[in-house]
Amino acid sequence: IEVWAENDGDLVAGCVVDPRPDIGMGPDASKTRYELVVIDSMQTMVCSDGVSKSTGSYATGSVTMVRSVANLMMRLSKGTGTPIILVGHVTKSNSVAGPRTVEHMVDTILILESGENDVRVVRV
Repeated sequence: IEVWAENDGDLVAGCVVDPRPDIGMGPDASKTRYELVVIDSMQTMVCSDGVSKSTGSYATGSVTMVRSVANLMMRLSKGTGTPIILVGHVTKSNSVAGPRTVEHMVDTILILESGENDVRVVRV
C-alpha cells in the first residue's frame, strides 16, 4: 500500500504507468503494476486537460476540471487494466460536492449513507 499526497492527475497517471522512484511515486521494482488505484477526493484533483486554453488558469472542482480528471483516469484504467476508484464527497445538505457530470462517466455509483442506529448503508 502506498499513499501519495498529490492532486496533479497527470503526475499520478504518469507514475502509475512509469514509476518515479526519484520522487517516491510509483510501484517498487518488485511490482509490475498497481492492483488498484483510489483517488480521494476527485474534486481536489487537477490535470492539464482541464486548464482553460484562453486564460491558462483552472478551477479545482469545476465542471471542466472534474470531467477532465475523470476522462484521464478512465483512459488510464482502460490502457493499463488497473481498476480505479474515484471518491467524491457530498455536502452537509447531502448533495454531491461539485459537478454531477461524473455520474454519467463511471461504471458504478456507490453511496454510503447513515441508516438507523448509526448503521452505515451502501446504496447502489
